Amino acid sequence: MLRIVTVLFVLFTFTRFVQADGQEDAMVRLLHASPDAPQVDIAVDGDLVVESFDFKEATDYLYLAPGEYTVEIFPAGDQNSAVLSQNLTVDSGQAYTVAAINKLENLDLKVIEDASSTTEGKAWVRVGHLSPDAPNVDVAANGDIVFSDAPYPAVTDYEEFDPTTVDLDVRVAGTEDVVLTLPDTELQADTLYTVIAVGLVEGDPELDAIVLADPSMDQMPSEMPATGMGGASPSTSDFTTAGGILMILISLGAIFFLFQNQPWNRQSEN
Repeated sequence: MLRIVTVLFVLFTFTRFVQADGQEDAMVRLLHASPDAPQVDIAVDGDLVVESFDFKEATDYLYLAPGEYTVEIFPAGDQNSAVLSQNLTVDSGQAYTVAAINKLENLDLKVIEDASSTTEGKAWVRVGHLSPDAPNVDVAANGDIVFSDAPYPAVTDYEEFDPTTVDLDVRVAGTEDVVLTLPDTELQADTLYTVIAVGLVEGDPELDAIVLADPSMDQMPSEMPATGMGGASPSTSDFTTAGGILMILISLGAIFFLFQNQPWNRQSEN
């Protein structure tokens, strides 16, 4: 089960936010979409930010100052030798989903730019094809083709829907052969959906779908921070906005406690 290294990550994030004063931070969400990779730990610029990251899990959005970072992926519990080290450049105000894709022997990062707002009252939907052994696919909503001939590892543009409930079918491109179905998929107003096909057509884990649902930023209260702005269904990070605020307070308290108990403070009290 995913565990974000809370105290370390809060300090890392807070430092980045202060350094980026006057600029709008980028938001980055991590996704484990490599079908045969075990649990992994992920570090950003040498700071461990996620531990025990399972296949099909996603984090909430995390703040990063604009710039270039080194993302490293390690076997869970072993930070001695990275199985992947790759640079990531993020721009001010942009949201990203960064997915670990492909099989373990060819592990790679797929950087996906995310929209943050919908047309008012509408749902925006797009599809990601991240199953490494699946052919090109079409995706139908209530029987009508909406996305056609999507190859691996493509992510389509968004399509706009009225709020509704739809049956989504993933088909082998150009055929009626359904390889994956998502019945009764609810599409809510002012929400962005990324439906991602993962897993394997042949072998385990079998083909499955991850649904990332994010509220439109235009409809979020102005005081609500962007962390906690979405995650995977059903597997999501347990790092929520309230939890983040609590951990910031705990971290600051810990720093104060450590400072108060330094030798120079004890000597001055004597």
